[in-house]
Amino acid sequence: QGAFGFTLARAGARPEMLPLRRPPSLPRSRSMAVWRRDAIALAALAVCGAGADLPRIKIRRSNFMQGDQIVTPMGGNYVIKAQPWYPPPEIVTQNALGMAAGVLNMNYTPPNDRKAVPVVRLGTYFEGYMPNEPGVVDTAWMQSLNATIAAFAEAGVYVILDSHQDAISTTNGGAGLPWWMTNWMQENAGNVSGCDSCQASDPYITTPSHPLQICLPELITDALRDAGVPIPPINVVNDTDPWLAYSVGSGTGNPASMNVGNINMRANNNDEAWGTGQLLYTYQVQNVAWRFYRAHRYPTEKAHIFDHYVAFMRYLATVWEQFTNVIAIDLLNEPPFGGLPDLVQAAKARTDLWDFYAAVLTELDSSTTPVLAPFILEDIGGASLKPIADIAAQTIGFEDISQSALHTVKQWRRKNQIIYEFHWYPSEYTWESLQTYMRGADTIAFLLEFPPIYLGEFWTSTANTTAYWLGAAINAGCDMATYWQFVDTTYTGTGGWFVYPQGVTEQSLTFTSANQVDWQAWDTYEQTVANGTYWGACICGASGGKMGVLAQVPDNATDDPDDPDASLAAGTGPAVVFPSSLALLFVLRDVLG
Repeated sequence: QGAFGFTLARAGARPEMLPLRRPPSLPRSRSMAVWRRDAIALAALAVCGAGADLPRIKIRRSNFMQGDQIVTPMGGNYVIKAQPWYPPPEIVTQNALGMAAGVLNMNYTPPNDRKAVPVVRLGTYFEGYMPNEPGVVDTAWMQSLNATIAAFAEAGVYVILDSHQDAISTTNGGAGLPWWMTNWMQENAGNVSGCDSCQASDPYITTPSHPLQICLPELITDALRDAGVPIPPINVVNDTDPWLAYSVGSGTGNPASMNVGNINMRANNNDEAWGTGQLLYTYQVQNVAWRFYRAHRYPTEKAHIFDHYVAFMRYLATVWEQFTNVIAIDLLNEPPFGGLPDLVQAAKARTDLWDFYAAVLTELDSSTTPVLAPFILEDIGGASLKPIADIAAQTIGFEDISQSALHTVKQWRRKNQIIYEFHWYPSEYTWESLQTYMRGADTIAFLLEFPPIYLGEFWTSTANTTAYWLGAAINAGCDMATYWQFVDTTYTGTGGWFVYPQGVTEQSLTFTSANQVDWQAWDTYEQTVANGTYWGACICGASGGKMGVLAQVPDNATDDPDDPDASLAAGTGPAVVFPSSLALLFVLRDVLG
């Protein structure tokens, strides 16, 4: 039942096993149990239609179609937040076989007899594609991406290409935009088109002269205090020139590695600190996001910022053409709002974001060769915001999506090339919370003429509760769903896609104050950053990964699970009502004139 009383007939999914791999320490002889698992996986390949001729999933109205069969893609995120960006192909293959076997062994059947198919939301970082300078792409990264997608295809697993970012860039402790782009913004901070008040001193990157600082205006901090929400601090564990290491132009390390190599950045982007959300409300993130969304409007900004991102989208569209197991391209993960501390500019963040989407789609339409790949769009923050973001957004009062942007997006929707995505990170996982989020998603879908609805991220602490809510999301009306996130924890030896040297643990690199730092472990780890041998990164919510989810999806996911005590993902906030109610007001305004 949709937000306006009409019925939305939507779909479901099926389940997953442990990855089929032999730990490196075991002898090469294979046990009967391993052979049995491989036999099951081979059977899964036959059921899922694996191989080079894996049929493409297309969009028809609000449905995902595999030929004439309505399908429901279900699976997990598969995102490494730093180099090498992707695991070795043989590990991907083993993981993919496990996912295919999980679907085969599910007890769950999607509603309306739809067919469940396995899918991963695969991290594809702009900074991985164009890491060091504008216009120069990394062919090794491209080859690794192709090998990863091919491995999933051989196992019968579909792929979403996720242009992932968290807190916008490594130069402020996040990941996403390459360091050279934010540095260009800094070098031209006093000459921003369309901004008479911009000054050369405005921070876009973090350096000794541009320290990481919170930029919340008094109106928002007062609202936070009234609501009892703590104002997030910037953590400093080493106050000797805290923002020098790995900063641009300092000669103290590769700026691309500032998010992992600067100890004070790690005090603000490890999973514990990520939960308080301070990185998102720094001058650096707010300035970069504001300028990034608006760059398409001005020739100089467009040439140095927007055009490079469009080139990345065009490249991903060619990857979609090459691989029939790629379903769509996620244009930008969890886009942050920007413009603070200027409340007027911040209020335009939603308008700016959707104008940016429309500008990208318009540029792609101008290509000599038509772009046929579907694109996935998210609202501000993925429409699932932390407590501070929720309060700030309500205080600011976002402006509407422009009619011109809606027109462009609807044109792509009518070509069956738009999917709407939301993320679900509530204060408590309940059926009522899920329905609240779904009402918000249904409302936006109504506004966009009913594209498929995709739950891109949610997290619980255990595989069985994650499996339960994966099925519940489909039963609630999602056409596709992926949990945060699949990790081969046997391969990494940690809770995420990151591998540490001997003597370094995940806990030893989790700190927010100086007295929590294991300095010996940090020195050992930082050496791997300095010499470029570090593998992955535990930043911005990268931990808490799991295997074996799909096979555990229960056949009935309409009531609360047996184990309702799943802890929440780092950084989750209260159930977000404002995107639903805000969108509803927009729709009513349009309907009522």
